[in-house]
Amino acid sequence: MTCAVWLLAAAVGSIDFFGYQGLDLAAVRAALPIHEGAPFDPEHFDDDAARDAIKQVTGHAPTDLGVVCCDPGGNGCCISVSAALPTIRWLSTRRPRERPVCRLP
Repeated sequence: MTCAVWLLAAAVGSIDFFGYQGLDLAAVRAALPIHEGAPFDPEHFDDDAARDAIKQVTGHAPTDLGVVCCDPGGNGCCISVSAALPTIRWLSTRRPRERPVCRLP
């Protein structure tokens, strides 16, 4: 069975969040228009509604929201939600540039 055909008969196996540390994921899950265990039809999945629901709860739209075939348990598809929140700090491996000491004679 191809992935596309399998998805037509699938359920949502899991919804996985990345980059949401410190947020109330129960509130985010409750706001989503689709839930784990619910039947999944890719033709009727409203990506915009899911993004709007996440933005309404967190204040930020997700950077990525994707459907992956299949979840590790074989129970259905996996929905992956990634975030770029202001709480995420990018680390630099560069050292601050040293300023030369200039002295006038």
